[in-house]
Amino acid sequence: MSKEAPGEPASANAPDALGQGRSNPSPADSSADGEAFLNAVVHNAPFILAVIDADGTLRMLEGRGLHEAGIDPAGMIGQPYSEAFPDVGETHANIRRALAGEEFSDVLTGPLTGRTQQVNYSALRNDAGEVVTVHMVALDITARIEADAALRQSEKLESLSILAGGIAHDFNNLLVSILGNAELALMDLQSGTPVHEAVTAIGEAGKRAAELSLQMLAYSGQNQFFAIPVDLNDLVQEVAQRTDGPMRITLSLDERLAPVLADAAQLRLAVVAIVTNAVEANAEDGLVEITTSTVRGTAELFARCHLSPEMSEGSYACLEVRDHGAGINPQVRSRIFDPFFSTKFVGRGLGLAAVSGIVRGLHGAIEVESQPGEGATFRVYLPFA
Repeated sequence: MSKEAPGEPASANAPDALGQGRSNPSPADSSADGEAFLNAVVHNAPFILAVIDADGTLRMLEGRGLHEAGIDPAGMIGQPYSEAFPDVGETHANIRRALAGEEFSDVLTGPLTGRTQQVNYSALRNDAGEVVTVHMVALDITARIEADAALRQSEKLESLSILAGGIAHDFNNLLVSILGNAELALMDLQSGTPVHEAVTAIGEAGKRAAELSLQMLAYSGQNQFFAIPVDLNDLVQEVAQRTDGPMRITLSLDERLAPVLADAAQLRLAVVAIVTNAVEANAEDGLVEITTSTVRGTAELFARCHLSPEMSEGSYACLEVRDHGAGINPQVRSRIFDPFFSTKFVGRGLGLAAVSGIVRGLHGAIEVESQPGEGATFRVYLPFA
């Protein structure tokens, strides 16, 4: 590489700091280019950078996170931080700690974007060690937290499924002995005697226990599925006609809906459990709306689902059951598919937990949408035959 002789001016075609050829560059031009370059870097950086001076005035607010959230920081510059940032969580308290010279990081819900962020606080000091400015760098970690939560939920489901399946198999073995011996005893007992009635009651209780065992197998996904093309509309009409209670049930069924690939008996159990849950959630004169349709499954849609966020994109059958009850708060919504979890005083069981296992076995997904006071909507997505 050739070098310029001492004292000789640089070539007019020599690259400047940005790598572009310029003619007759001046120190002022280089400074302007460098500032523009740094501004562009900060403006497009995948974080939010805030600079607050020692008296608490916001001097800089930049980053791609602001623009993605549709926030224009121009009107916020020059304001006290207490006015520029809403006091969400520990926002103001953390800034006061940083202005006092403490350097740390914290995870909180962003006061501007509403998303979960990891915020790092650091300070620039003068020669006397006094804080001149505080720097806040906020990284959006919402996606990472959601992915971690989905992984924990998947691991919990897997461990509970293994436990439920093991208990169900052992329970079935015991029931075979109980029911078999009850039937043999009834053959030797005279009908109408107290002993005959007691043994009959034992047999009936054993049959109900067998039904519970089947629900546990459904939850664990260890039931044997015989998948055939099933007309979802016919199945929904059958369930709606057999649903007891004074509820009003309206049907809006897509007549062009293609058959789904499912085990008819298992799918019927799942639909009955969802509709029953909606009926019980309503007031006495409440309305339950059942809809079938064809939807386009996307990665964004399946990411919101309780099951199978990795399902491939394409067309799916959608069964939607909407009630107008009290709704479900977020804490309860995260547990509604856990076995034996219920907000009722009685009736704890495997209703929605069994639905989870059945839909998982049918390679489908479940979406739950609800807010307190606004009812709940369950959507089941199933592959077509």
